[in-house]
Amino acid sequence: MRRTKSVIVLGMIACLLVFKSYFDNAVWFMTDQSNKKETIRLEESSETDNHLHPTPIVILTYMRSGSSLVGDILQQSKDVFYLFEPLRLPQFKLRKQQPYYSLDGNERLYNSFLDAGRDIIRNWTTCSLFGLPYVTWSDGFLSKSKKAKLYGACKIFESNMLPENETIYSCVNMLKQVCIQTKYVVLKIIRLPVDQLEPLMKEFPSMKIIHLIRDPRATVLSQMKFGVITLKSFVTNVIDFCSRIYRDLVTIDILSNKYPERVFTFFYEDLAKNPLEMSKELYKFTGISYTPEVEKYVFNITMSGKSGNCGNLCTVKSNSSKQADAWRSKIDMPKARIIDRSCRPVYQRLGFREIKSEEMLKNHEIPLRVGRENINDYRYA
Repeated sequence: MRRTKSVIVLGMIACLLVFKSYFDNAVWFMTDQSNKKETIRLEESSETDNHLHPTPIVILTYMRSGSSLVGDILQQSKDVFYLFEPLRLPQFKLRKQQPYYSLDGNERLYNSFLDAGRDIIRNWTTCSLFGLPYVTWSDGFLSKSKKAKLYGACKIFESNMLPENETIYSCVNMLKQVCIQTKYVVLKIIRLPVDQLEPLMKEFPSMKIIHLIRDPRATVLSQMKFGVITLKSFVTNVIDFCSRIYRDLVTIDILSNKYPERVFTFFYEDLAKNPLEMSKELYKFTGISYTPEVEKYVFNITMSGKSGNCGNLCTVKSNSSKQADAWRSKIDMPKARIIDRSCRPVYQRLGFREIKSEEMLKNHEIPLRVGRENINDYRYA
């Protein structure tokens, strides 16, 4: 019996040491299990009322436009709490017309995902984690965040000692404390239009938006690979996609005038081709401190010649500059022309060039984006 107990104790100690090393000396925050729900409600109310929350930064973009790389670069700062697509699972649940249940004991039924999306962003921004949809805590994408993945590790550790419900409460409370102690919350969002962020820009005077743009031809081709845009409905899908970008650009111009220095239109290709310079620009805009450790990380994942081989959401590139234009060797002229025609208003705002020939498409020395054209064309405004 004593030997068995010793083995158990040694096993628990070993687990703690592994977690400590793996999560870079992360501090575990544990709370008393008695009266948990009431304590959580009191803490939630007090912290929200006193505005004790980090500066919110939203990376708003479109699927397959490079936001995983941008988010990964920003989360290398110890001051950042990063969330990778926090609206994904809640959106799927709303499609089934199911109510949202949260750990604060409330039930929320939304008629529109847009309203739900704003509430979810607000909860993450204020570290009000007990107000998030319960489905959040089964999202595997939490593992994409250096800090949010502590939740999963906490569950593994505490599940051996506590019932499931108490484990979830304890681990969410731990993550809440981590969130509160950071200076910035960065959220990668691909499921909301820009205009849905305007109420939050008013509510949070420190909120900033990074509107991330990638060449629409590259994005469309990548979305086809993922099955988001189908060959059967290619034209319709592309028109809808280009229209969405254009509407966002119009809104971004409006927000830029209302909130100077809080909105940044950022091109993925610029980051891929000049990763060190443009990562500094990102940090400068957000106000996050750019350290030698961050710079070294950016170099290692974009310029070191090492390949990540870590799947479709991998941010490690052996040479990000070359890979930024790799799509030009894979798309055919008919598809490129359809995208060009559909996205012409977008091109005119951002300086993208239509592809006139096969030679122009395949010759990577010919740039496909120049300065923004001053055409004074208000047909699309």
